[in-house]
Amino acid sequence: MAGFEIGTGVIGVVVIAIQAAQKLTDLVSEVKDVPDDIRDLGASLRSLTLILDSAQTLCSKEEFKDADPLLADNLRQCIEQCAVNSESLYDELTKFKDNPTWKINFARRLVWVWQKKERDRVKARLFESRDNADTAILVMNG
Repeated sequence: MAGFEIGTGVIGVVVIAIQAAQKLTDLVSEVKDVPDDIRDLGASLRSLTLILDSAQTLCSKEEFKDADPLLADNLRQCIEQCAVNSESLYDELTKFKDNPTWKINFARRLVWVWQKKERDRVKARLFESRDNADTAILVMNG
């Protein structure tokens, strides 16, 4: 893959991941009276945004065109997973956005508890891909 194609491919995925992370961050801040596991998600999303911003800066550097194609593809895959997992978590949490009084609705509360394991799995995948992207950026920055 030529240098320009490497940078263009990664930067495109970074832009999508930034948008997905921002959408999820906005949703977490909009939903009121959420359990602690979701409230705590905000800080982790801020670190994800910082890492994605670092990836965007790295991709915009002239020397990124000369990056090892395998490293660049690894970075692209990590960031792509950040976007996919951000979207999955967004879809899961959207169910609770339109009902600010979900806490008093027993059925909604029960659904929330039943789906906690799946939410935790998606969050774990999101933060694993975030950490992998961070490592890839560190390696590429030398």
